Amino acid sequence: MEEDKIREMMKIFSKLANGSSANAKKIAEVMGDEFLYDHRTLQQNMTRILYEFFKYVAENSRGSDDRNAQSMVYIKAVAEIETYFPFI
Repeated sequence: MEEDKIREMMKIFSKLANGSSANAKKIAEVMGDEFLYDHRTLQQNMTRILYEFFKYVAENSRGSDDRNAQSMVYIKAVAEIETYFPFI
């Protein structure tokens, strides 16, 4: 696994999200379009990664405050859903 590329991707995503809350819907639409036009197996893999990301964050949270409290509530709720993404 190429951890350096993953860390760089997260830095880019963080910079995009910083100050872009007014554009959150547009960012989500563009990301959604790219996702929906990707190969179905890759869609499954990306969803699996996001689910594992939420589980990891929920299990390793360093706490929250008013700035991220609702995000943590949401992440923990998603992480509690028993989900299986089959490899087909």
